[in-house]
Amino acid sequence: MADVEYLKSLLTAHPDFPQKTVAQSSSKKIDVVVGLDARGFLFGPIIAMRLGAAFVPVRKKGKLPGECVTATYEKEYGTDSFEMQADAIKPGQNVVVIDDLIATGGSAKAAGELVAKCGGKTLEYLFIIELSFLKAAEKLDAPLYSLVQVDDD
Repeated sequence: MADVEYLKSLLTAHPDFPQKTVAQSSSKKIDVVVGLDARGFLFGPIIAMRLGAAFVPVRKKGKLPGECVTATYEKEYGTDSFEMQADAIKPGQNVVVIDDLIATGGSAKAAGELVAKCGGKTLEYLFIIELSFLKAAEKLDAPLYSLVQVDDD
């Protein structure tokens, strides 16, 4: 059984609960890898090191020191906020956003907004697992790539 098929066999769907590991499509140099709180912190630094890029964490509001930019996003049952240090990304830098899972796309979209507020350009969004039936890609300002796509079967 192929690795991806094996991963798929381990997954289970939970209806009504949405509570290439390295940038693969862009020919542009990637300057920054942004990892989302918290599992993006596991993959992001490794990928950043392999690409010779900086790593920037995006955290829940109030968790980072210094001046921060904030973006609010919709969750399944309310709103939440993400922050990034205001000087973490320089204007014109190319950015990849990474996390383990994308469901509705709200947190990924908020991360893209933070990148834009700092003057960066999001080239793509990378995820291990995508709940493709929730159509998160439609909310994002750059292509979405995932290793495993889960349909609503």
